Amino acid sequence: MRITGTLVLDCGHGLTSPCDDDPGDLDDVRGHLNQEIHPIYSIDVINSPFRPEDANLTARQNLTGAWAGEDGSTYYIRQIGNTVWWLGQMRDRQPMQGRTHFPIIGAEQLAPAFSAGDPPCSNVTRQCWAFATVFAGTVTGTTDGGETIQGVWAGVPQSVSAGSSGSRANFIVNPQHKMIIPQVEGTIFPVLTKMYEPDDTTPPKSAITATPVKSSGMGGPRGAVGGVGVSGPNQVTITATDQGGSGVQNIWYRFYAQGAVPAFSVAQGATVSFTLPGGSFRVEFFATDNAGNDEALHSVVVGVPLAKP
Repeated sequence: MRITGTLVLDCGHGLTSPCDDDPGDLDDVRGHLNQEIHPIYSIDVINSPFRPEDANLTARQNLTGAWAGEDGSTYYIRQIGNTVWWLGQMRDRQPMQGRTHFPIIGAEQLAPAFSAGDPPCSNVTRQCWAFATVFAGTVTGTTDGGETIQGVWAGVPQSVSAGSSGSRANFIVNPQHKMIIPQVEGTIFPVLTKMYEPDDTTPPKSAITATPVKSSGMGGPRGAVGGVGVSGPNQVTITATDQGGSGVQNIWYRFYAQGAVPAFSVAQGATVSFTLPGGSFRVEFFATDNAGNDEALHSVVVGVPLAKP
């Protein structure tokens, strides 16, 4: 378990001597009606292999899960293939205090952005609130078993303040896949330590079917998976089933005849259908589940070349 924040008694707003011990004052905790207790900001449950006693255990390679910032912030990371996205939330409960004082969790990382005016921070007291961060990057393996992450981030409002235009950022993932470390010190990002990952580690399985598209009054040609059959349009359906309990998130697919290979399209859910025109097409596809597990790539041929006139 990780606890971030404090328990604070807040009373006597705007008075000269709030919460003091002079029994003659009416502005102290006994005489003032505006008394607030601010509880801890968050409690994070940490599971194996991220407890102190699991120091020698390696986390799975997929980075999907919840990560703890060393400044008390929390980052929610999703990795699909070699692409990673995350949302980082700062643990602030009150506004920044002016331009030069940042008395909240995450202050050290946020200060450079405010000092650079991105987002602008007024000199007026209690005008600067923290912002969350979003990031998208590409993961590349390294020779020591770790990884590098290169991408871009932006700041999004958590309250009434503006976000930040952000910039590029690079990170190193240690070989145990338990830490994400900024390559440059003093950035907006702290060192991240993994706290939780989904229990489902089994990728889904998917299969493809091709059904000939009938022409009115003609009975229709025969299409086939694997290059067997007579050329003609085919209705293609790809269906995936999850093997580990988290559920299928999406199916990635593409098809092409000859020439340039297109990028993958993505369909949410466990099934997708599309129609191929007459001819021979290579169809490539794989499924991803909600725990971030990617199925191995499938590659099949649907139909045969069109007959010459």
